[in-house]
Amino acid sequence: RQFWPSKMATGRADSESSAADDGEQQELASRVLQIQSKRVYVDVKQNKRGRFMKISEVAPNGVRGKVNLPMSSVGEFRDYLEEFASHSEQIVDGSQPGEGGTWKSAYMQRENKRFFLDLKENERGRFLRISQSVSFGPRSQVAIPASGIRELIAAVIDLFTHFGPEDLGEDLPESRDLRIDGKKFYFDVGSNERGIYLRISEVQARYRTNITIPQSGWQSFRDTLNEYIEQLPFSGPVPEAEGEGMEEMAGES
Repeated sequence: RQFWPSKMATGRADSESSAADDGEQQELASRVLQIQSKRVYVDVKQNKRGRFMKISEVAPNGVRGKVNLPMSSVGEFRDYLEEFASHSEQIVDGSQPGEGGTWKSAYMQRENKRFFLDLKENERGRFLRISQSVSFGPRSQVAIPASGIRELIAAVIDLFTHFGPEDLGEDLPESRDLRIDGKKFYFDVGSNERGIYLRISEVQARYRTNITIPQSGWQSFRDTLNEYIEQLPFSGPVPEAEGEGMEEMAGES
């Protein structure tokens, strides 16, 4: 696992990274992905408003695009990426996309920012378009070839494990995940102004769902689960949490 400041990895100057939008900022870590003919950067940065993840691309013709995600939304974004990757992998040869070449779409909102994910296809192939719009200002976007979605997931998970979710000064456990009978489960501990919580997400090809458990309810949740385990013991192999190994694939109340 490697983290690089952007100047060392790419030669990009700090002034390149939208100072007008983000204000004075500090780069915490960076990953560089070469996906087909595109170079994709996944950076964790911090400014006076908090920590965020920046995903940007540079196409061969020099065209650039970017989206900035608050760290509090990266866990949900990761779940959507997993869902879209699975959906793309299950498309049968000969199938046709819907209107506008769209296979699947999803939508997220955080404060005044809206994020759109669209799995699309055109004459050049299948790709995931990730776009961001704000209340005032133009929409920005990146397009990731479908063959690179898993690689993007691995980079997002790796950085999110070390730098998110952004907390309120607490020393929180790292995110973990389990794969059980073809399903993927993510466990993310976070905090906000209401306290510490555990978010459990289930991701499959065609849907994503999650529950959020306040810290005050963890013991009762565990005790209830233990009762079921004692009443219905399972003799098969027990899946192991991947935890630190999450990056080998390819975390709000």
